[in-house]
Amino acid sequence: MLKIQSLALSHTQFRYLFVVPYIILLIIGMVIPSDGSHGILSIKSLAFLTSVVSLAAYLCLYKNLQSKQINLFFFLILFSCFLIIWIMISAFAVTDLTSLYDQFKLIFLTLSVVAMSLFVAQEHLLSYNNFLKVIIYANFFYSLLKIVIIFLFLAGLINLEFFLEKIGIRFMSMAIYGDITRLQTSVDIVTPFILFFVLQSNHLNVYLSKKFKVIYTIISLLAILLSFSRFLFVAALFSLFLVWCQSNLWNKFKWLVTVLILSMIGISWIGYDKVSSVIELRFFSRSSYESDSTRTKQIDALFEEFYKYPLLGKGIGSYSQKVIRDRTILYSYEVQWVAFLMQFGIFGLLCLLFPLIMIGLEFLSTPINLLKISCLLVYLLWLAAGFFNPFLISLSSGIMYALFAWTGRRLRWNSL
Repeated sequence: MLKIQSLALSHTQFRYLFVVPYIILLIIGMVIPSDGSHGILSIKSLAFLTSVVSLAAYLCLYKNLQSKQINLFFFLILFSCFLIIWIMISAFAVTDLTSLYDQFKLIFLTLSVVAMSLFVAQEHLLSYNNFLKVIIYANFFYSLLKIVIIFLFLAGLINLEFFLEKIGIRFMSMAIYGDITRLQTSVDIVTPFILFFVLQSNHLNVYLSKKFKVIYTIISLLAILLSFSRFLFVAALFSLFLVWCQSNLWNKFKWLVTVLILSMIGISWIGYDKVSSVIELRFFSRSSYESDSTRTKQIDALFEEFYKYPLLGKGIGSYSQKVIRDRTILYSYEVQWVAFLMQFGIFGLLCLLFPLIMIGLEFLSTPINLLKISCLLVYLLWLAAGFFNPFLISLSSGIMYALFAWTGRRLRWNSL
């Protein structure tokens, strides 16, 4: 009897080995920026393929197909057929084949990560607590690494642009003040949203020490400030505000006083003139105006293409010849939702929105509470990022969709 129990235990432990490549995929997605053009032998592609093979092997060995898994696979097949249709539309529109392949790969990758995450959740191969902690710790490592790189640059130990280009990372850079330089990659878009989940960890029954939450908040806010992105800054403030709303009256007062004191200390230490210069540069300068006018030009050009193909769009990977944002990734636009409208048309965009709406509806399950409303508002803000950043489809974005989907299902069944 003891031997049989021992064999059963080892069999159960062996079952969890199949989720290891998926965990590695989560870490890579949170740490390594996306560029949409990495090859099949890149670390991200290999991690994705290994995860798929590992979970497929688990399915073949255990054959635990239930209605939930069947529905999930059916949806994945249905969405793959949807993408194939728009690939055929791209062929008629004579879309650049490289752009077609790159965007198809990113869309399918984003969807597949969500499907894998829900499968892992349904099979109880990974708990929600561990899933969230892996994402949080990986993002913390990325944010800390980013701050260290900027520090090494300010110390004169590295040439920032040369260093990042040599290791193949695509980034946005500009002067903030003096030698302090902006550094933003595709991974930065997730940081203010991960901050929300860190501060909500108690309400989600995920244990994180107070010391870690304080350290994470400081590091993540510094990383967001170094991104020098207005949207990311507003998203971080919004996340902090929602958490503040959920605290009791005494904690609200403590938060407010602490923020005011730290703000006054920070402004006094840095200098009022320097802070004013930085705020003016990012919000009221000519460069900010030109950034906004560039989005307007993108919208005008993309709508001009949309009017030619209003119902089914121009196809995956398509772009406007009049306005090309990125010479390497031709289909990439900051106003990504408008680009999707041009590429997929009205009908295709509605198909894309359907699974996103289903994720949002999970937060509207009864009984409605402040935590569900807060999560829904943060999710809507995440979707709004598609009007300011071109990173709604990527490995890191797929992980974020999976996080919202898993959180919504957990809250729906009151399993906190």
